[in-house]
Amino acid sequence: MTVFGMKTTMKPTQGFTLIEIMIAVAIIAIISGFAYPSYVKHIQRAKRVDAQTAVLEAAQRQEAYYIRNNSYAKDLTQLEFNSISSEGLYNLTMSVTPTGCTGNHTTVCTGFAMTASPVTTKPQAQDSECQSLTVNQLGTKSAKDANNSASTKCW
Repeated sequence: MTVFGMKTTMKPTQGFTLIEIMIAVAIIAIISGFAYPSYVKHIQRAKRVDAQTAVLEAAQRQEAYYIRNNSYAKDLTQLEFNSISSEGLYNLTMSVTPTGCTGNHTTVCTGFAMTASPVTTKPQAQDSECQSLTVNQLGTKSAKDANNSASTKCW
C-alpha cells in the first residue's frame, strides 16, 4: 500500500475485540449461573456429615451408658456430651422416655431420640432438605425437611 508516495505495510492487529471479550464474559456468566447453585447444594450435603456423626456418636454414648447403668441418660450432660456438633453447624437435643425419668436406677429411662438441627446463624440453616436428623434407641434413623415432612435424602 502506498500513502503519499511512501510504501507502508500494515501489521495485523493482535489481541481481542470488545465483542469477543463480551461474548466470553456472557458464556462464563451463564455457566456460573448453573454451577454455583449446584456447588452450594453439594457443600450442604457434605456438611450433613457433621450432624450424622454427632447424632450417631451421642447414640453410641447412650448405649455405653445403658450398659453401665441399666438406663439411658436423661440428658446430654449425663453423657458428658456437647450440645453443639464438632464443626459447630448443628445443635443436638435429646428426648427420653418415659418423661421425667432420672437416668439412674431410681427412675429408669427406657428410650431416647437424639436430634441434630442446624444452628440458625450458620449456612446449614439454608439446607431445606434436611432441617433435622434423628436416631433413636433402636437405631432407627429419620429426618425432616423445612416443611417438617419426612425426608429420605439426609442419611
